Amino acid sequence: MIFRYLRWLFSSFLIFVFSCTNNKLKNQNTEYIEENTSRIVIYYTNDEHGRIEKSQFTDGAAKMMGLWRTNEGYNGDDKFLILSGGDNWTGPAISTWFKGESTVDVMNAMEYDASAIGNHEFNFQVEGLYDRIEQANFPYLSANIREVTSGKIPDFATPYIIKDIAGIMVGIIGLTTTSTPYISFPVIVLDYNFIDYSTALENIVPQVKKDGAELLIVIAHINYSEMVGLVPVLVDLGISAIGGGHYHSGIVSKIIDGVAVMKSSAFLQNYAKLEITFNTVEKEVVSMEPSTHLNENGNPDQAIADKVSYWRERMDSEISESISNIDGGT
Repeated sequence: MIFRYLRWLFSSFLIFVFSCTNNKLKNQNTEYIEENTSRIVIYYTNDEHGRIEKSQFTDGAAKMMGLWRTNEGYNGDDKFLILSGGDNWTGPAISTWFKGESTVDVMNAMEYDASAIGNHEFNFQVEGLYDRIEQANFPYLSANIREVTSGKIPDFATPYIIKDIAGIMVGIIGLTTTSTPYISFPVIVLDYNFIDYSTALENIVPQVKKDGAELLIVIAHINYSEMVGLVPVLVDLGISAIGGGHYHSGIVSKIIDGVAVMKSSAFLQNYAKLEITFNTVEKEVVSMEPSTHLNENGNPDQAIADKVSYWRERMDSEISESISNIDGGT
């Protein structure tokens, strides 16, 4: 009887000790994870097409920025990335009249970090693209455009950038639709080849990693089916996420075979969001949380609203200006 009691007492003691040790290890493990991970938040739009004003199509740029600030907690600190899949301009007069200048001005104020080069970025010829690149506070990215004569990436196309986001070295690579020569004025891009996406990525990713990128993201002016087709290549190259565009139908933000795939529809009607938790010691993604959001019922950001109003007033003034008078007879 005494022996049985002592055995029970000893077993209870061991269970207690193991439980305490296990809880301590769990706490230590949780603390380790929290201390050695960083979280970044990506807002992604594409095919904005100059729809900076509120209209029948969209609530516009001011309300989008208002949603990011009030609903999402965007405050401009270093954990946020704002990215575009290209086709920033060409659409309503407020964009087209100014050859995209008004759109880039608003995107600067919204603090975009990068945009892919879309086919509509060539609408005002390569010289027009150079003008917008010079104006923008963010780079225009494409790794798959080549000069016909030299085979080199042209000066107007930055293939990739690396940004320190919340202590994570994020490599952002751009791609442009290979259909550009057929859907733009061919003469505008006659001097350039648009090579296939896989080849471009296989060529550039080793350099991006060599330059210190820890987390790789692609922003591409390509459609959803093309993105899905690229997923095996992205997996092989260690790319964690891709954003697309070009086709305006549907908004997507989901995980396919471990790769986050995202796009908005168009016209700033909505945006994709991706939250990434990254282990800064192991240099690997811990988790990715994709979501989609409509640009509805936001409180307008006043700074953006003022920008849009400026361009509206300027457009109204310039378009209504009389350029000549014609005397008519009877």
